[in-house]
Amino acid sequence: MEIKISRNGIKCLSCEKVFIHEEWIWSRILDNDSEWQRQDYCVSCWEQQEKQEALSQWRHRYMDAKIKRKEQEVVDSPLRKLFYESVEKEHSRMELAIAFLASQLLKREKIFKKIKEMAISPRDGYIIMYIDRIDDRVIEVRDPNFSFSEMEEAKKIILERLGDKPETETPNTQDSISHV
Repeated sequence: MEIKISRNGIKCLSCEKVFIHEEWIWSRILDNDSEWQRQDYCVSCWEQQEKQEALSQWRHRYMDAKIKRKEQEVVDSPLRKLFYESVEKEHSRMELAIAFLASQLLKREKIFKKIKEMAISPRDGYIIMYIDRIDDRVIEVRDPNFSFSEMEEAKKIILERLGDKPETETPNTQDSISHV
């Protein structure tokens, strides 16, 4: 006998309500002589269901594959990786400028959330505190009053490290970086 168990459905078998990402649902496997059948229910329908003899039943969170894939793309974001690489390197002004510029872009993408900004001094600039929404890490980014030329150089380095050459920039990437 070949055993095949399907993935969970996208909606409740009983009420046909579409499941929401990370919603708790109930699943069970029934033996219908020739094959095993999987059934998925929302919590309220599960509680109202007439209990049947099942091979297995369990409660779990529904994972929407599209949302999960999008979340993984954010975790694996080249810009996010570039930011953390520049933060971990020695603190040259250029690496600070790259981290600052990348943090601004990540804030625009709603990956970073600004939680506080503090002025150090007119000479030393200021510090911006962010929280990385993916892993709840608090990040400190310094802006020691970068010059326009330092920011332009940081922009070129970011584009190179992300694989975009300044001559072949896409309008969206160029637009995002130039307006930070």
